[in-house]
Amino acid sequence: MLDKIDELKQKLKLTCEFIQIDRKENKEADQLANQALAGIEISGKKETSS
Repeated sequence: MLDKIDELKQKLKLTCEFIQIDRKENKEADQLANQALAGIEISGKKETSS
């Protein structure tokens, strides 16, 4: 996955800055990561704004 990101960054000539977010500040992502690590299947729908 990181290779794809690096490839797109180079192709689009982007400069990116990544910051670490504490798990307590991003509980939804923490829950999804824990489910994935536990092998729990996750499904969802993409929301679009109109």
